[in-house]
Amino acid sequence: MNKIIDIPSPINLKDPLEATQWAKEANIKRPYRLEFFKHYISQILSHPKPDFRILELGSGPGFFAYELLSRQPNINYTAVDFSAAMHNLAKQRLATIPHTFVDFFLADFKQHDWYTVLNGQRFDYIVIHQALHELRHKAYAYEFHKSIAQQVVQLDGYYFITDHLAQPDGNMKNLELYMTKDEHMQSLSNANFRNIQIGLEIEGLCTLQATLSSHN
Repeated sequence: MNKIIDIPSPINLKDPLEATQWAKEANIKRPYRLEFFKHYISQILSHPKPDFRILELGSGPGFFAYELLSRQPNINYTAVDFSAAMHNLAKQRLATIPHTFVDFFLADFKQHDWYTVLNGQRFDYIVIHQALHELRHKAYAYEFHKSIAQQVVQLDGYYFITDHLAQPDGNMKNLELYMTKDEHMQSLSNANFRNIQIGLEIEGLCTLQATLSSHN
């Protein structure tokens, strides 16, 4: 078996200055990111569950959390990121929304036991937006999805994965870091997710969504 060589990141998101710069530029470079946040919200609010729990992985500076909690401030929302600097930016952003409480956890999901910070909690909705490639190699995606299925998502829970697509489906030339639609779907299927479909796709950025069915 060939050894997996991680693809280095061009940015250090743990550094407060680099994290702040990323946050300033992200929505300018890709203004359509807001459309993805609206998509998650419409999907979540169209499948209401009592006291439902939402987990965002790679939650960054709180862009999605702000859009969600601005609409529904009492939602049970948990943010996981490997960067304390990103959490600090998110806390500043969310402080403007009254009646909101967010659980923030530091964890690096490149570690096989990253989910232990959640203390056994399971979630009805899980969102990972433009962060799956922070595994730094697509070969890790299956094990990551499997950990979600086995340790984190509720039965009949929903899982939203948005990332840049590899060529020819998208614009990304690094075929070791980014995945095609078929690769995403196969990885999710192998991890026992079902009802896998494309939720939204804009300029090579694509949401795949799936459920962990109690009827598998």
